[in-house]
Amino acid sequence: MIDSQDAFSKVQKFHYLRSALSGEAAKVIAAMETTEQNYSKAWQLLQDTYANEGLIIARHTDLLVETPSVEQETAAGLRDFVSHVLQHLRSLTTLNVPVEHWDHLLMSILLPKLAQQTRMAYDSTLKDKETPKISGLMEFLRQRSRRLETTATSRTNTQTSRASPRVSPTPQRRQTKRIPNISSRKNSKVFVTTTPLKNCALCKDKAHTIHRCEEFHALSVGERINAARKEKLCFKCLRTGHSTQECTSSQCRICNLEHNTLLHLPRSGRRSPTPPKKHGSTTAAAATSAT
Repeated sequence: MIDSQDAFSKVQKFHYLRSALSGEAAKVIAAMETTEQNYSKAWQLLQDTYANEGLIIARHTDLLVETPSVEQETAAGLRDFVSHVLQHLRSLTTLNVPVEHWDHLLMSILLPKLAQQTRMAYDSTLKDKETPKISGLMEFLRQRSRRLETTATSRTNTQTSRASPRVSPTPQRRQTKRIPNISSRKNSKVFVTTTPLKNCALCKDKAHTIHRCEEFHALSVGERINAARKEKLCFKCLRTGHSTQECTSSQCRICNLEHNTLLHLPRSGRRSPTPPKKHGSTTAAAATSAT
């Protein structure tokens, strides 16, 4: 966090802290003068007000219970389901919550949220008297998502191939008659415009955005912050082309501060990388100050 960086003076840290806050959090220290003595007081005041570990654990647990259902089995739907579950399980693990003993509870909550055909396919992979585990379910859903995506791509390519018009060979006699017309249009030009696909900013795959990137979700929160900073992404919507202060996307669903939920850094005492000073810096600090 910025608080643990010795390269900055307390006054610099105070200025950075003010720039990272908004709404009610900014009002908490609005009346305090920006001095070295007041920085520690302001930091402690914010910690006392917002760093309630019990509430953060409860919020992660609620979001697990409220995991959106996947009513129709699609690659994107299963991928989002896995990302949502793993995000909150990792955060709870960081907060020293023993989620490794929650298999029975989580399976009873999450399995009914899957489409019937997905549940039946998962049940067929279990051996007799095998106890289902949440790690096994997540791996099954990852693999099934990949197969669905491959099948959908293959089907699309086949349909495109069938829809392509067939050009009948032109008899030589007709070609001879059209030679003057062809030569008269030698200098004609054809302009084709295309809309570039938005590649994943991390793995550069055109099939998904960074929000659905398994490689991005597999990173720790600190590593995600570093990746977002390196790619110059907005820390609220994880896209390029604008600053975090200009972004109108929603706030973190856990702490309601100005950063993406995927960049929420739970209170763990671990150091995160020094936040950037340009685009995305506001949200990076908000992500770390919430801890």
